[in-house]
Amino acid sequence: GALMRSSQQALPPVNLAAAGMPGCFAHVLAPVATLFVAPGTSQNIPETIPNSTALVGFPLVGQAVTYNPALNALGLVASNAVVTALGL
Repeated sequence: GALMRSSQQALPPVNLAAAGMPGCFAHVLAPVATLFVAPGTSQNIPETIPNSTALVGFPLVGQAVTYNPALNALGLVASNAVVTALGL
């Protein structure tokens, strides 16, 4: 799978049906991706965020995509987004 993160959220989300992923939407614009292999049904991915007051309020948008060839033509499934802001 992949964890995608960005400071920009797609509003409205981009429908991925034309790419072979009906019912899935892209919520993250210009993402930075971290690839992972999950041995089970969940995966922890630690993040390092600098301890800086300049980052207070900085928005973070995250979304995961996993491989599941049985669910659609492309074989990928996208999660919903998580939107948060950094704080102290």
